[in-house]
Amino acid sequence: MPTSRSGLGALTLPAILAAILAAAAGCTAAPPAETGSTAPAAATASPHATDSRAQAATPSAASTADAPTPTPAPAPTTAEPRTATETIVQALNDARAQAGAQALVTDPDLEAIASEQAELIADGAAGFSDQLATGVADAGYPSHAAQAVGALRVTTATQEWLTDPETREIFIDDAFSAVGVAEAGYEAGGSVYVAVLAYTAGDGSLPLGSEGAERILDLTNGERAAVGLAPLTLSEELNAAAQLQADHQAEILEMTHDGLGGLGARFDAAGYDYRLALENVAVGQRTLDQVAQGWVDSPDHYENMVNPEVTEMGFAVTVGVDGRAYYAQEFGVQHGDSAPAPAPEPSRSPSS
Repeated sequence: MPTSRSGLGALTLPAILAAILAAAAGCTAAPPAETGSTAPAAATASPHATDSRAQAATPSAASTADAPTPTPAPAPTTAEPRTATETIVQALNDARAQAGAQALVTDPDLEAIASEQAELIADGAAGFSDQLATGVADAGYPSHAAQAVGALRVTTATQEWLTDPETREIFIDDAFSAVGVAEAGYEAGGSVYVAVLAYTAGDGSLPLGSEGAERILDLTNGERAAVGLAPLTLSEELNAAAQLQADHQAEILEMTHDGLGGLGARFDAAGYDYRLALENVAVGQRTLDQVAQGWVDSPDHYENMVNPEVTEMGFAVTVGVDGRAYYAQEFGVQHGDSAPAPAPEPSRSPSS
């Protein structure tokens, strides 16, 4: 997962302008993804850490004396010219499309942040101020990258960014989903352009609530099948229990198994008559596959996923105001349910 990055791009202004932007800006670090699991419990569980525009074409037609006079085609509609910042965003998204990355969405909050930084640099600041990272975080983005370049024309600015391998890699990074671009003019001529890219789990790319439960179930059952265990089934009650914990974590902006009376109390509140209750939690991963793999890679979480006694699973994810995703996965078996039978051995073709 990319950490927050910032920097000043190569400059094409005269030396006096280049000197103004010579210093690189500081960077902030994105919070790392985390995971956590509970130990098996009978009554309660004690946690342990773990845009293109179309124009009308005038048709060509040969007229004769006998032919009717064709109706003149309407004049093409001329779209309003793009602003410099719109031109930059379009160029960035064209490059991202070529790289197979999602288009960046313009965010007014990020535009305001970029504008503030551009004005500071145009007024003589050597780099980005601390307000960059603070503003991005306050806007609900857990990670960001920022670039600045001085240029006489907007096309030069985008060329500088997209021809330099290092900055191009940042601009086409599919981990980013939002952008704000701003321009500020120097008194001596030319402009400084600033682009701020950011990511939030609430950008629509992540299925929220229990919409992704089937995917997590499939990934979990894949791990169980690999060790000869029967598949789990999805439980609406356990989805509800998972939602309670995902919401709680997102409210306090912390990964935890505590709160709402503990794991057992959450299962009770969801109406699940459990005989065994297990839970995995995580925060910060950007996709369902990433969070599932994180649990697989952690012995304690993996142990819950392949526990032979549990028969059902639930899952939910909620995004906090910090822009991070908070996950919960619940496992259980109800009173009166027996342990599932082992998965059948793969059938073998008879030898000839």
